[in-house]
Amino acid sequence: MVKTRSSREAGLTMLEVVIATVILTVIVGMASWLVWSASNHVTTTEVTVQLEMSARELLGMMTKEIHQSKINRIEMLDTTLPIPCDAKSVDISMPTPGKPVAYTQWSPLDPTKNKFEGIRFRTPGPMMDLTAVDKDGLVNGKKPPHDMVNSVNADLNGKKIPSRPTETYDNFDLKKFKDSQGDSTSSRWLYEVQYWWEIDNTGLTNEGDIGTGPNGYVPNLKDDDGDGVIDEGVVKKMETWYNSDLTVKQRTVSVVLRDVIDFKVYVPGIPSWVVPNPGKDPTKKASYKYDPEANVFSAGAEQNVVISVTVSKADPRNPKIADKNIVRTYTTTVDLRN
Repeated sequence: MVKTRSSREAGLTMLEVVIATVILTVIVGMASWLVWSASNHVTTTEVTVQLEMSARELLGMMTKEIHQSKINRIEMLDTTLPIPCDAKSVDISMPTPGKPVAYTQWSPLDPTKNKFEGIRFRTPGPMMDLTAVDKDGLVNGKKPPHDMVNSVNADLNGKKIPSRPTETYDNFDLKKFKDSQGDSTSSRWLYEVQYWWEIDNTGLTNEGDIGTGPNGYVPNLKDDDGDGVIDEGVVKKMETWYNSDLTVKQRTVSVVLRDVIDFKVYVPGIPSWVVPNPGKDPTKKASYKYDPEANVFSAGAEQNVVISVTVSKADPRNPKIADKNIVRTYTTTVDLRN
């Protein structure tokens, strides 16, 4: 007698195959979605990290330089006027481009006022060398291998250089430097730096509209170049080195940060311990235990410079949607020695 198999023993029914296929499709789809989502998250995180690293690099560089300056060497830039960077304008025969203005104290009672988009300051430069030289021009009782001009202290200042009788020693003088207001040759404020923000017009399509900005462009609240960011700009740095007679030795200009949508520098007019009570409106005088107006620094006694930079890039998940881009703001407070 021939045995026959039932339909169950013969294999899967068509319905079971369809159900298994649907389940497998769902599983594969979910796995693909998780991979895609994780990939996008990693890409977005990478962009965020890049923005943070570049912004913090700028803040670190500015902090290091401003630490070497004094409050009376700090000026702000009027960024409603041109700051030309063409070869003729940055030539050493020309004054430093840009119009400096005296800073005005910033108050938390009026937080949008007295914030600037550019800063200029001076530091001593590379002349600070305190090598001990006795009255005979000896170093530790021995004759140095050369005349050491600009590498000794001020003991020989005004005396003729033996190998160049028409020139005299003119070296760093610590006492004069500490006593100076930065306006004397001997104080050695020979390195000038300025930073400022301007619309980025280096692409095929310029951002912003023609106007009174540092490079002739101003923000227009549009994403003109279609990269997903509105009115992005750059922070530029101009460096000028002076000789001891205050003639210009060298000047350079460079872009130090891109993808910047806001850059502000300001000098707080009140001490750091004058803060609003927790949860209170910092723009209201009644929010403070210590009266902000009664504790304002006298001119030249300010202690800090605050730098804030906001950077932005398109989110890789929405590369053409400007209101969904990645935005990060970083702020630092730099202590000054007055």
